[in-house]
Amino acid sequence: MIDNIILTSVDKVSDKLTVSNVALTVGNSTLLGALVHAATTPVVDNYPNTASWKDAWLKSISADTIAGTSSNFVIGDSNDATTIVPASIFAESLHEATEIIANAVQSAMAATSTIVKPSILKAIETVQAQVNIKNKPVSPIEIIDVHLLPQWEHNVTQRLLDRYKPLIGTSYPRREIPRMEKPENLDQILTSGSKDIDDLFNSLLKETGLTLTELFNSIFHSSENLGEWPKDWQIQRNVVLAQLLFVAIASENPWIGSGMSSAGWSGLFNGMANALGGLAAAMYERHLIDVKNRTLVYPTSGEKLYVCGELYSQWLDEGGTPEILIGLTLNRDWSHSDYAGLLENKDEFLKAWRAWYTAQQYKQESEHLAIVRSSVYRALATLISDADPAYLRTSKSALIDIASKAANGLEPQHCTDLGETLVRLVCDIVYPHYPAKRFIQRVGELVARGDEPQVAQGLAIAEYINDWLCAQVGLHVI
Repeated sequence: MIDNIILTSVDKVSDKLTVSNVALTVGNSTLLGALVHAATTPVVDNYPNTASWKDAWLKSISADTIAGTSSNFVIGDSNDATTIVPASIFAESLHEATEIIANAVQSAMAATSTIVKPSILKAIETVQAQVNIKNKPVSPIEIIDVHLLPQWEHNVTQRLLDRYKPLIGTSYPRREIPRMEKPENLDQILTSGSKDIDDLFNSLLKETGLTLTELFNSIFHSSENLGEWPKDWQIQRNVVLAQLLFVAIASENPWIGSGMSSAGWSGLFNGMANALGGLAAAMYERHLIDVKNRTLVYPTSGEKLYVCGELYSQWLDEGGTPEILIGLTLNRDWSHSDYAGLLENKDEFLKAWRAWYTAQQYKQESEHLAIVRSSVYRALATLISDADPAYLRTSKSALIDIASKAANGLEPQHCTDLGETLVRLVCDIVYPHYPAKRFIQRVGELVARGDEPQVAQGLAIAEYINDWLCAQVGLHVI
């Protein structure tokens, strides 16, 4: 109810409006207009000199009887009493206005929570299921850090390499190697009797990620001759060492049921050991030369670029980046692929990388936008088709046409937060007659600033009522 405190609080605003020759107006057909009309009474025009205008007006809108019949305060003479509207009409009007506002807010909130919000969540779920997460462009080359495992420096390995170094270049033809079946108990019978050797072999298997079966098959069921440099030799070096240790250990222990004589077994495994030992020695020698000459990358024509692991970390610390190496592969200019040349010519390689990256980024954004537009349209069209016509204000076909235009009008900036975009589209296209967008967005803003959800919802409702009433007020220059 209006009281002196409320009247006093608006005095300053009223004074400023008066000085500016501006009056506030309300339409008679508005709810606020009805309240103003109910609060306007001729009692005030007849108040006695002994009473203030405010007291007279407050008494007139709060009294329960016709003015002039109150035993506490009589304003005007009794002859005018019949022309005075019963003062209780304002209280009744205020009560009815309160109910109208409360019902309107309750209906709006109910529609938001039971109709609009579930529709938005369904649309978001549908779109997210169809739109891939936007990633950075996939690199055109895979940089693989290859390095020799510590097992190469083991004294057992070094003795083997010294032994077979004179046999570099030896190979053993595949046709001479029988396609043996792996013994079921191979893990038990493959033992050298030396803890150092067995531990070395088992640790090498673990580091390479090979199983005993995979290693066995690489020796007895491959199509390549042993001792020849394999394709992708940079990453096969550790496998070759594992093969050598396998053959060295197995050569001392013929398997029962192999069908081979001792002489045949010895000849087979010595031949394989010579080939694998020579290859391992050659690979180790090449590694030492590469490190000494600071050979960082190994030229390739495929989608992989091998880098010397022992040099790569140091090169990165000195200013190198993966993007420089990508630019190198894009230019295919291997004349500057040495350690120092890559750093000296990094601007050229980075320029190539940036050109590729920009083109790929544009292509990916265009593809992503096309997917977003298509998925948003399908989500909205499905939502409209499944909606209860009672909650729509336009025909479904018309709404689907509007949704199609809106989806095709989406731009990259609308894809940054698809959830917010879908809130706007569902509310503006499908349910524009509900104030759901205002509630959802405002509550989200208030929660983001730290308000509790319940408090945020209460503030959003209060702001909605305030703005709704203020919209019914007009300005008139006197």
